[in-house]
Amino acid sequence: MKTKDNIFNILITSFVFLFLVAFPFDLFIKNNFYILLSQIIASVVFIVFIFLYSKKYMRKIEFKFNKLDLFFLPLVVILFCNFYYLAITHNGFNIRYDDLFVIRLISIIFISISEELLFRNLILNNLSFNSKLVNIIISSLIFALYHLVYFFSSFNPFDLLIVLYTFGLGMILGFIYEYSNNFLYIILYHFLFNLINELLYSYMIINENTTYFIINGVVVSLFGFIYLLSIYLFVYKNRISENN
Repeated sequence: MKTKDNIFNILITSFVFLFLVAFPFDLFIKNNFYILLSQIIASVVFIVFIFLYSKKYMRKIEFKFNKLDLFFLPLVVILFCNFYYLAITHNGFNIRYDDLFVIRLISIIFISISEELLFRNLILNNLSFNSKLVNIIISSLIFALYHLVYFFSSFNPFDLLIVLYTFGLGMILGFIYEYSNNFLYIILYHFLFNLINELLYSYMIINENTTYFIINGVVVSLFGFIYLLSIYLFVYKNRISENN
Protein backbone atom coordinates (compact mmCIF):
# COMPACT_ATOMS: atom_id res chain seq x y z
CA MET A 1 0.00 0.00 0.00
CA LYS A 2 1.10 3.56 -0.58
CA THR A 3 0.41 5.11 2.84
CA LYS A 4 -1.25 4.33 6.15
CA ASP A 5 -4.01 6.76 5.22
CA ASN A 6 -4.76 4.70 2.13
CA ILE A 7 -5.00 1.50 4.18
CA PHE A 8 -7.31 3.11 6.73
CA ASN A 9 -9.48 4.56 3.96
CA ILE A 10 -9.78 1.21 2.18
CA LEU A 11 -10.67 -0.58 5.42
CA ILE A 12 -13.42 1.93 6.23
CA THR A 13 -14.76 1.84 2.67
CA SER A 14 -14.68 -1.97 2.62
CA PHE A 15 -16.48 -2.08 5.96
CA VAL A 16 -19.23 0.18 4.58
CA PHE A 17 -19.41 -2.04 1.47
CA LEU A 18 -19.95 -5.14 3.61
CA PHE A 19 -22.81 -3.56 5.52
CA LEU A 20 -24.46 -2.05 2.46
CA VAL A 21 -23.84 -3.81 -0.87
CA ALA A 22 -22.89 -7.23 0.58
CA PHE A 23 -25.51 -7.22 3.32
CA PRO A 24 -27.67 -10.42 3.29
CA PHE A 25 -31.06 -8.72 3.04
CA ASP A 26 -32.74 -12.04 2.27
CA LEU A 27 -32.14 -13.19 5.85
CA PHE A 28 -34.37 -10.42 7.17
CA ILE A 29 -36.71 -9.64 4.27
CA LYS A 30 -38.87 -12.32 2.67
CA ASN A 31 -40.44 -10.33 -0.14
CA ASN A 32 -38.23 -10.49 -3.28
CA PHE A 33 -39.26 -7.06 -4.48
CA TYR A 34 -38.19 -5.40 -1.24
CA ILE A 35 -34.97 -7.42 -1.16
CA LEU A 36 -34.04 -6.11 -4.60
CA LEU A 37 -35.15 -2.58 -3.75
CA SER A 38 -32.99 -2.69 -0.61
CA GLN A 39 -30.01 -3.86 -2.66
CA ILE A 40 -30.45 -1.00 -5.13
CA ILE A 41 -30.77 1.61 -2.40
CA ALA A 42 -27.76 0.19 -0.54
CA SER A 43 -25.66 0.22 -3.73
CA VAL A 44 -26.62 3.82 -4.54
CA VAL A 45 -25.78 4.90 -0.99
CA PHE A 46 -22.39 3.15 -1.25
CA ILE A 47 -21.62 4.80 -4.61
CA VAL A 48 -22.35 8.22 -3.10
CA PHE A 49 -20.27 7.35 -0.03
CA ILE A 50 -17.21 6.16 -1.95
CA PHE A 51 -17.12 9.32 -4.06
CA LEU A 52 -17.50 11.55 -1.02
CA TYR A 53 -15.11 9.68 1.27
CA SER A 54 -12.56 7.98 -1.00
CA LYS A 55 -12.41 10.07 -4.17
CA LYS A 56 -8.86 11.32 -3.60
CA TYR A 57 -7.61 7.73 -3.29
CA MET A 58 -9.35 6.53 -6.44
CA ARG A 59 -8.06 6.41 -9.99
CA LYS A 60 -9.44 8.99 -12.37
CA ILE A 61 -12.35 7.44 -14.24
CA GLU A 62 -11.66 7.41 -17.98
CA PHE A 63 -13.51 6.08 -21.02
CA LYS A 64 -10.83 6.05 -23.70
CA PHE A 65 -10.38 3.50 -26.47
CA ASN A 66 -7.12 1.97 -27.71
CA LYS A 67 -6.86 -0.41 -30.66
CA LEU A 68 -5.09 -2.94 -28.44
CA ASP A 69 -8.28 -3.15 -26.39
CA LEU A 70 -9.73 -5.30 -29.18
CA PHE A 71 -7.68 -8.18 -27.75
CA PHE A 72 -10.15 -8.25 -24.86
CA LEU A 73 -13.09 -9.17 -27.11
CA PRO A 74 -12.46 -12.97 -27.06
CA LEU A 75 -12.97 -12.84 -23.30
CA VAL A 76 -16.66 -12.35 -24.05
CA VAL A 77 -16.98 -16.11 -24.73
CA ILE A 78 -16.37 -16.72 -21.02
CA LEU A 79 -19.55 -14.83 -20.24
CA PHE A 80 -21.55 -17.79 -21.51
CA CYS A 81 -19.88 -20.36 -19.24
CA ASN A 82 -23.15 -21.51 -17.67
CA PHE A 83 -24.56 -22.28 -21.10
CA TYR A 84 -21.57 -24.50 -21.81
CA TYR A 85 -22.83 -26.57 -18.91
CA LEU A 86 -26.11 -27.06 -20.73
CA ALA A 87 -24.32 -28.11 -23.91
CA ILE A 88 -22.07 -30.62 -22.14
CA THR A 89 -24.81 -32.21 -20.03
CA HIS A 90 -27.44 -31.94 -22.81
CA ASN A 91 -29.90 -30.56 -20.29
CA GLY A 92 -32.98 -28.96 -21.71
CA PHE A 93 -34.41 -25.88 -20.12
CA ASN A 94 -37.55 -23.81 -20.03
CA ILE A 95 -37.81 -20.08 -19.48
CA ARG A 96 -40.05 -19.13 -16.58
CA TYR A 97 -41.79 -15.79 -16.27
CA ASP A 98 -40.97 -13.36 -13.47
CA ASP A 99 -42.34 -9.81 -13.27
CA LEU A 100 -39.31 -8.78 -11.19
CA PHE A 101 -36.96 -8.94 -14.18
CA VAL A 102 -36.58 -5.16 -14.57
CA ILE A 103 -35.79 -4.48 -10.93
CA ARG A 104 -33.35 -7.43 -10.92
CA LEU A 105 -31.66 -5.85 -13.92
CA ILE A 106 -31.40 -2.48 -12.18
CA SER A 107 -29.98 -4.20 -9.10
CA ILE A 108 -27.27 -5.90 -11.17
CA ILE A 109 -26.28 -2.57 -12.75
CA PHE A 110 -25.76 -0.80 -9.44
CA ILE A 111 -24.08 -3.76 -7.74
CA SER A 112 -21.64 -4.07 -10.67
CA ILE A 113 -20.77 -0.37 -10.43
CA SER A 114 -20.36 -0.59 -6.65
CA GLU A 115 -18.03 -3.59 -6.82
CA GLU A 116 -15.89 -2.11 -9.58
CA LEU A 117 -15.50 1.18 -7.73
CA LEU A 118 -14.27 -0.67 -4.65
CA PHE A 119 -12.23 -3.59 -5.97
CA ARG A 120 -10.72 -2.16 -9.14
CA ASN A 121 -10.86 1.62 -8.87
CA LEU A 122 -9.95 1.86 -5.18
CA ILE A 123 -8.25 -1.33 -3.97
CA LEU A 124 -6.36 -2.24 -7.16
CA ASN A 125 -5.31 1.37 -7.61
CA ASN A 126 -3.77 1.45 -4.12
CA LEU A 127 -1.77 -1.77 -4.37
CA SER A 128 1.83 -0.85 -5.09
CA PHE A 129 3.74 -4.08 -5.62
CA ASN A 130 6.46 -4.04 -8.26
CA SER A 131 4.41 -6.10 -10.69
CA LYS A 132 1.01 -5.21 -12.16
CA LEU A 133 0.29 -8.93 -12.27
CA VAL A 134 0.83 -9.25 -8.52
CA ASN A 135 -1.47 -6.28 -7.92
CA ILE A 136 -4.16 -7.91 -10.07
CA ILE A 137 -3.79 -11.27 -8.28
CA ILE A 138 -4.02 -9.70 -4.81
CA SER A 139 -7.05 -7.56 -5.71
CA SER A 140 -8.73 -10.60 -7.32
CA LEU A 141 -8.14 -12.66 -4.20
CA ILE A 142 -9.70 -9.93 -2.06
CA PHE A 143 -12.61 -9.75 -4.52
CA ALA A 144 -13.12 -13.52 -4.27
CA LEU A 145 -12.90 -13.63 -0.47
CA TYR A 146 -15.58 -10.97 -0.18
CA HIS A 147 -17.94 -13.38 -1.89
CA LEU A 148 -17.67 -15.73 1.09
CA VAL A 149 -20.56 -13.67 2.44
CA TYR A 150 -22.83 -15.87 0.31
CA PHE A 151 -21.57 -18.96 2.11
CA PHE A 152 -21.89 -17.46 5.58
CA SER A 153 -25.46 -16.39 4.84
CA SER A 154 -26.53 -19.84 3.58
CA PHE A 155 -23.81 -22.33 4.66
CA ASN A 156 -24.35 -24.09 1.35
CA PRO A 157 -21.09 -25.84 0.34
CA PHE A 158 -21.77 -25.00 -3.31
CA ASP A 159 -21.42 -21.32 -2.45
CA LEU A 160 -17.75 -21.91 -1.60
CA LEU A 161 -17.18 -22.60 -5.29
CA ILE A 162 -18.32 -19.06 -6.02
CA VAL A 163 -14.95 -17.97 -4.65
CA LEU A 164 -13.21 -19.90 -7.44
CA TYR A 165 -14.92 -18.28 -10.39
CA THR A 166 -15.08 -14.82 -8.79
CA PHE A 167 -11.30 -15.02 -8.47
CA GLY A 168 -11.13 -15.77 -12.18
CA LEU A 169 -13.57 -12.96 -12.94
CA GLY A 170 -11.49 -10.61 -10.77
CA MET A 171 -8.37 -11.52 -12.74
CA ILE A 172 -10.10 -10.72 -16.01
CA LEU A 173 -11.54 -7.43 -14.75
CA GLY A 174 -8.25 -6.42 -13.13
CA PHE A 175 -6.27 -7.19 -16.27
CA ILE A 176 -8.68 -5.26 -18.47
CA TYR A 177 -8.58 -2.26 -16.15
CA GLU A 178 -4.80 -2.22 -15.66
CA TYR A 179 -4.02 -2.49 -19.37
CA SER A 180 -6.84 -0.38 -20.79
CA ASN A 181 -7.48 2.10 -17.95
CA ASN A 182 -11.05 2.20 -19.24
CA PHE A 183 -13.61 2.05 -16.45
CA LEU A 184 -16.48 1.54 -18.90
CA TYR A 185 -15.01 -1.79 -20.06
CA ILE A 186 -15.01 -3.37 -16.61
CA ILE A 187 -18.49 -2.06 -15.79
CA LEU A 188 -19.87 -3.53 -19.03
CA TYR A 189 -18.02 -6.83 -18.62
CA HIS A 190 -19.07 -7.25 -14.99
CA PHE A 191 -22.66 -6.31 -15.81
CA LEU A 192 -22.85 -8.72 -18.76
CA PHE A 193 -21.31 -11.53 -16.72
CA ASN A 194 -23.91 -11.09 -13.98
CA LEU A 195 -26.70 -10.63 -16.51
CA ILE A 196 -25.91 -13.83 -18.41
CA ASN A 197 -24.68 -16.07 -15.60
CA GLU A 198 -26.96 -14.95 -12.80
CA LEU A 199 -30.08 -13.19 -14.04
CA LEU A 200 -30.84 -14.99 -17.31
CA TYR A 201 -29.63 -18.33 -15.98
CA SER A 202 -31.87 -17.97 -12.91
CA TYR A 203 -34.88 -17.73 -15.22
CA MET A 204 -34.25 -21.23 -16.55
CA ILE A 205 -35.66 -24.34 -14.97
CA ILE A 206 -32.52 -26.45 -14.67
CA ASN A 207 -31.38 -29.14 -12.27
CA GLU A 208 -28.13 -27.67 -10.97
CA ASN A 209 -25.44 -29.92 -9.54
CA THR A 210 -21.75 -29.92 -8.72
CA THR A 211 -20.85 -30.22 -12.40
CA TYR A 212 -22.42 -26.84 -13.09
CA PHE A 213 -20.29 -25.11 -10.46
CA ILE A 214 -17.10 -26.88 -11.53
CA ILE A 215 -17.57 -25.99 -15.20
CA ASN A 216 -18.39 -22.43 -14.24
CA GLY A 217 -15.23 -22.15 -12.16
CA VAL A 218 -12.96 -23.92 -14.65
CA VAL A 219 -14.15 -21.94 -17.66
CA VAL A 220 -13.86 -18.58 -15.96
CA SER A 221 -10.63 -19.19 -14.05
CA LEU A 222 -8.63 -21.57 -16.22
CA PHE A 223 -9.47 -20.43 -19.73
CA GLY A 224 -9.50 -16.80 -18.68
CA PHE A 225 -6.04 -17.20 -17.15
CA ILE A 226 -4.63 -18.96 -20.24
CA TYR A 227 -5.93 -16.28 -22.59
CA LEU A 228 -4.81 -13.37 -20.40
CA LEU A 229 -1.37 -14.88 -20.00
CA SER A 230 -1.11 -15.31 -23.77
CA ILE A 231 -2.00 -11.73 -24.65
CA TYR A 232 0.27 -10.47 -21.87
CA LEU A 233 3.27 -12.44 -23.17
CA PHE A 234 2.72 -11.75 -26.86
CA VAL A 235 1.12 -8.29 -26.84
CA TYR A 236 1.47 -6.19 -23.71
CA LYS A 237 4.89 -7.38 -22.55
CA ASN A 238 6.43 -6.35 -25.87
CA ARG A 239 4.63 -3.02 -25.69
CA ILE A 240 5.97 -2.37 -22.18
CA SER A 241 9.51 -3.25 -23.31
CA GLU A 242 9.26 -0.86 -26.25
CA ASN A 243 8.08 1.98 -23.99
CA ASN A 244 11.04 1.41 -21.67
